[in-house]
Amino acid sequence: MARGDRYRHGTLAALQLARADLLAHPRRIAYLGITLAATVAAWLILATMANAFLAADSAQATDAGVEVANARSAQQMLPLRYAQRIAALAGVRDLVWLDLTLVSCADGSTITINAIDGSGSTRAARADGFAAEDVARWQNDPLGVLVDADVARDCGWQLGMGVSPLDTLGQQPLPLHVSGIAAPADKEAKGGTALAHHAYINRNSRIAGKDHVIRFTVSAQDANAQEALAARIEAEFAQDDPPVTAYPDTVAENARARFGKVQSLLMLVAVALFIGCALALASVMAHAAAQRRPQLALLRVLGFPRRALLLGFALELTVVVLIGALLGTLTGRLALGFMPDTLRVMFNLSQPANWAWRPLSLALLGLLAIALVAPTLITLRVRPTDTQR
Repeated sequence: MARGDRYRHGTLAALQLARADLLAHPRRIAYLGITLAATVAAWLILATMANAFLAADSAQATDAGVEVANARSAQQMLPLRYAQRIAALAGVRDLVWLDLTLVSCADGSTITINAIDGSGSTRAARADGFAAEDVARWQNDPLGVLVDADVARDCGWQLGMGVSPLDTLGQQPLPLHVSGIAAPADKEAKGGTALAHHAYINRNSRIAGKDHVIRFTVSAQDANAQEALAARIEAEFAQDDPPVTAYPDTVAENARARFGKVQSLLMLVAVALFIGCALALASVMAHAAAQRRPQLALLRVLGFPRRALLLGFALELTVVVLIGALLGTLTGRLALGFMPDTLRVMFNLSQPANWAWRPLSLALLGLLAIALVAPTLITLRVRPTDTQR
């Protein structure tokens, strides 16, 4: 028989062996699949929670940043032109500047609209609980406004609606487009979040004044270096008129001190889960290969090459790993969607962290290799006399 024919027949034999073993042991397949699914789901959840504490992640929402205001008086505003110089400083990741206005709804309630812009405005809107598609729609609409469910209910606004509430300061209608509606983070607390664009609101601003801002919020590249960044900002404008005062957000600082290296703890838990999963896979497959030893010996006597027997084990395990990975991914996504709102906002649990997929793929390949160790050793050592066992 030619080499090509031997390889083809060996591959077909491996496929038949894998198929026969999968059908003959459904309970074992179910056990291993559930074990893998639980591990994958736990990894996606833990990685997403750890993602909120990784300073390198551009989407983290745990850092409220460095507040920059007028050093002479908090009631005096800062010129918008300062933004370019702040953004150029070392250690700055992004910044957001703020103005605001007040509008009256049809029911007589007064709503504060925060007018923001800057390189961090998308991140700030996402941190307030608005969906990515709503934020993208808002960014593409100069008249767009993002509101929470309480504002939408009080004002009678719906998604996509064009509204013109009365600007209580200017006593003129303020045309707006409702780009997105989000539920408050805490359902027991009354909301009131409304975000519009600074460039639009600031044209006729009665609070900050045209081309001025109430304050800047600067996000540091290293969340633990906020004090140094604040000092750098103050030094940059020490000779300007007006000078600035910069101070780190104490709530965020206290949270970091309280939580510490939470991401390290979460990753240790994830590693422990994968180790437990690896032990389960290795022990079950070692027992299965030992039970199958007489069958493997008989197949060797019938002329089946060892590589076909090994390929049969590999195909069987690959199917199990794929089933577990798919079920785990689905379970993890569903679990993130059912998390309490408080946790979802704190850890930004909207979807699995983007960086989590590559380590997961490598870990699954590692689990596959570990589980194949015992079957490989038994297959390489099997002898024709083992048929009598």
